[in-house]
Amino acid sequence: MNNPGEPSGGPSFPPAGPGPVPPGYGPPYGPSAVPPVTVLPAPPAGPGVRPPFVAPPTDGNRKRLWTGLVTAGVIAIVLCGGGVAGFAALVTSTVDARRTAATKAVTEFLIDLQHDNFAGAYEAQCDEVKQHLTFRAFTNTFSNAQIISFRLEEPEIDTDATIVPVQLTFTDGTQDLERIVVVQDSDAAYRVCGDE
Repeated sequence: MNNPGEPSGGPSFPPAGPGPVPPGYGPPYGPSAVPPVTVLPAPPAGPGVRPPFVAPPTDGNRKRLWTGLVTAGVIAIVLCGGGVAGFAALVTSTVDARRTAATKAVTEFLIDLQHDNFAGAYEAQCDEVKQHLTFRAFTNTFSNAQIISFRLEEPEIDTDATIVPVQLTFTDGTQDLERIVVVQDSDAAYRVCGDE
């Protein structure tokens, strides 16, 4: 065993207990190498006392959140408005197409009757009418009443059919208001399908 203060091959430690520190054991290895720790007292509890930085500041986060929400709201309004406008345009164009097709079908039907083209007028009728009305019966019905003129009014769009009001004038001078029904037949063509 070595005497204290004698160098040896192993590690050497400062002598225990109070007293002067031998040479070679001073800072940073001696007891004075550790700085004194200052312990701060806890803040007093009570109303109005608030520890600093309980929560991180949120001013910037709230501003970004509101900016994002407003932007998303504006985009949603623009998209919804565009969708509604597009849908309205589609409905309007569909309704216009139905009115045009119904007007054309009724006009062609009545012109055929005016010119005694009963075969053309018969073919201008829907399948349902032709199943219940033979060509001979159709010809007998319309050959007695000669149409000299007609005036179409604004078509009325119904769920399954379009109604075309027509003011008819006959050779004997009488007039009649008919409401001719036009449907889209099995082959997608618009045809006259009786009256209301």
